[in-house]
Amino acid sequence: MHRSTRWTVICLLLALCVAAPLTAQTILPRPTGPFGVGTAVWDWPDPSRLDEISPAPNDVREIMAQVWYPADVPPATAPTNVYSPLDPDLNGRGWSQPGVPFSSQIGKAPIVAICPGSMLSRTYYTSVAEELASRGYVVFAVDFPYVGFVAYPDGREIRNAFPIPLALRGGPYPPIDQFLEAPGVLEAGDLRFALKSLKRISDDDPARRLTGKIDWKHLGLFSHSLGSKGCGAVAGGEGEDDEFHVDAIASMEGAFPIAVRARGIKAPTLLMFGVGLPQPVRDTIRELIPNRRDDVYDLTIPKFLHNNVDELAILFPTQFVSLEDPYLGLAQTRTVLMTFFDQYLRETGPGTLSLTTQLPGSTLLVYPGPNGHGHSDGHDH
Repeated sequence: MHRSTRWTVICLLLALCVAAPLTAQTILPRPTGPFGVGTAVWDWPDPSRLDEISPAPNDVREIMAQVWYPADVPPATAPTNVYSPLDPDLNGRGWSQPGVPFSSQIGKAPIVAICPGSMLSRTYYTSVAEELASRGYVVFAVDFPYVGFVAYPDGREIRNAFPIPLALRGGPYPPIDQFLEAPGVLEAGDLRFALKSLKRISDDDPARRLTGKIDWKHLGLFSHSLGSKGCGAVAGGEGEDDEFHVDAIASMEGAFPIAVRARGIKAPTLLMFGVGLPQPVRDTIRELIPNRRDDVYDLTIPKFLHNNVDELAILFPTQFVSLEDPYLGLAQTRTVLMTFFDQYLRETGPGTLSLTTQLPGSTLLVYPGPNGHGHSDGHDH
């Protein structure tokens, strides 16, 4: 591949744009767990932070957030249109039901927060969220204004304001990595604010759904692409982030912040890769490994591409070509995340080492933490 073309591919991987018309109907994979799935959406302005990117001088950061959770109701057969906030003409069927009660069979559930990739909405991770919720997790996803794509209830839309400059697209990769630090700071601030907002609701939910239902001592993060800058900052933070007790983080082809890669993360980390990511990006992501402070897993899945962890290959099959059947790609993603988070948030299941048998042909490199496998940071489990 020509050098400039190669770096253009990198930019497209890390800064995706959805501009093509949507397909007529999409049915997401049915969740496989024993619970039905409930969901709720919030629009949260953050009065403590001015939005310096907004053209309006007094705008504050305004976060759209969504939660999925286990419910006692039977799985839905014809729920509301999952993608209607993005395009009302798309009849996308998911399996979560708004506003239903939390399952009475669960005391407190571990929580997994999702950080979407560049220019992407939380909505594109619905299949992953519904699967985890059907198996007893609370799943929480946040839209990042001016980094991801945000559609507000009043019809406003905010798109990415950080396109990689043309001068950087010819490589080498480190200047691109440095450029992406700024949107990562915004993501981290948004995620911290959203987690604190959800914590208040879990302490006393006005709707009486989530009160006392979230186990904040077992918090996992899943990030995709540029979302790894924000999720990584929270997982690798010192001091102010300790209240969240980040106990495990999985990342699909995203580089954590430069400082976090240098000092390591005090939580088990799963680095997921497909087969299409250029080597310089892989090398940058893997800078975390020699500085690790807990277990690190390096997983490469055959025929897997950058967007097999979301629903873009299903929605836009010509724009996001998949080497693997996109539904199988989602199933593999769900298997990987369930296996990893079950090991470190629940301490159940076959463990992450089983992924090579669950995903034939995959490659798993294991880097134990300083004290061997298991937590090395003294987190309470």
